[in-house]
Order: sequence, then C-alpha cells, then structure tokens
Amino acid sequence: MIRFACFIVIIGILVCGCTGKSREPAIHVEKAAPAFQLYALRYGISKMASGYIFRGDKTNTRLDFHWLFYLLKYRDYILLIDTGTSDPSYIKSYGISFIPPLNLLNALKLNPEDITHIIITHCHFDHIGGIADYPDARIIIQEDELNAFYKKPFSRDIADWLRKNKQIFTFTEQYTLWDFITVKKIGGHTIGSSVVFIETGDEKILLAGDECYFPRNFLKDIPSAAVYNPEANGKFLDFLRQFEGKIYTFHDPGIVPDKTENPLELFISEPWKNRD
Repeated sequence: MIRFACFIVIIGILVCGCTGKSREPAIHVEKAAPAFQLYALRYGISKMASGYIFRGDKTNTRLDFHWLFYLLKYRDYILLIDTGTSDPSYIKSYGISFIPPLNLLNALKLNPEDITHIIITHCHFDHIGGIADYPDARIIIQEDELNAFYKKPFSRDIADWLRKNKQIFTFTEQYTLWDFITVKKIGGHTIGSSVVFIETGDEKILLAGDECYFPRNFLKDIPSAAVYNPEANGKFLDFLRQFEGKIYTFHDPGIVPDKTENPLELFISEPWKNRD
C-alpha cells in the first residue's frame, strides 16, 4: 500500500437557515443558527482513462483522478457524505495511492463512533465501502439504490451488515435533514444515485455524487461513460449549468491540493463555478 500525506479541505463555514421539513427528530433552529463546517477529505489519488471520465473521448489519455468523501459538522452532529473505501483489492486494481479514510478522521480528532449520520450517494465501492466502520450512525440512502445493491452487491459482507442494521432511513425521491440539507434522487449514474443540496439563505452548495466527475462534464455537456440512465443524467447536467451555487463532486483533482508543507493543514477550496 502506497502512503502519502493526508489532505483535508474546509469547503465552507456557513450559517444555517430553516426551510422545509425533516424526517429526523425535530430540531429547533434559531434565526441566528450555529455555523457548520464542510470538509472535503481525499483518501486516494490515481490515474483514470479519459474515455471513462468523458464519454466518446478517443485520446486514451490518463488523467489525474482523486478519491474523495465529505464531512459536515453541525452542532453536536457529524455527518459523512459517503465513506470512501479501504478494500485492498480495489485499491490495487485502480492503482490508488491511498491513506485509510479513518486516518483522515483522526486528523480531525474524530473517531468512528463520533459519526452520527451518513448519506450514501450511491452503492459503488468507493462511496459505501467503508460503511461498516460506523455502526452507530444513521444511514440515509435512496431505496432503489439499496435494493439494487442487495440484489447484486460488490461485497456480500457489506450487504449482510446493512440488512442487519436498524438505523437505515430510505427515501424515494428526496430526504430532508435538519431543514437545510436535502438528498435528492437523480438516477443517472446508477438506478438511485443521489445528490446533496445544502441551502442556507442565499448560500447554495451541491455535492453532485458521481453524476459528473469533473467540471468539464457539465460545463461542456460531456457525460461520463459510467451512466445508467443517460436521459436522467443529461437533465441533471443541464441543471448544473444553470445552478447558482457551489458545485463539488467526488473525483475532481482541483478540490484538494496535491502537495503541502504541512500534511495536516486545512485548505479553503475554490468552488467549481470559480474555475474554468
């Protein structure tokens, strides 16, 4: 296993507004609500064929490809958006320069039992592969996505662990958490792949899952080759071009810097809308 310095990015510190209804136990949010922090955690770096990232690309270029998940702190809650993976077979297969995701939590002085909630955008190995590290967390996942995973899991151990878990919350179209986070089904990348909206007044953030890999996917309307439903994915890419907010995905090499003198330094990332 190749080790490299772990990198964590603070995406933003925002004041939380109060909209919509939550299926979680009610939390009263004052007008001047506490701030939250959103981090991007990069646990791997590899190369990926350009034809996989951009459908129809014939250049056969090997592009930098990062492996990320996100962490949000709000009051006494710690939310993960996806979990990353530590499966050595996938790490070897994809040639990932790797650091265990739990090491990144340790850098933030967090332990697995500190994680209270997890949103899963979809059930590919790099997004749900570390789920069993967090036995106490409430898990939010789209129901078609979960059922498809049960029928054809990449890991029977993870599928069995999920079946026994009593803290799974499923949804059909969307799920609202704490009145300012909405998980919405898109169903383009996989049958139930979802994205995460964070809205606090005038501030809007969108975590796009793997509906796109790089900014170019939506800016130039070039979908990836890994699409389950091209029509649903295409509509979402159209939406992204009109979205007036910050957009982040889970493989963009521009989100977390490659090098730093201090491996535990926290960086502020520029959102995609501010980059070409």
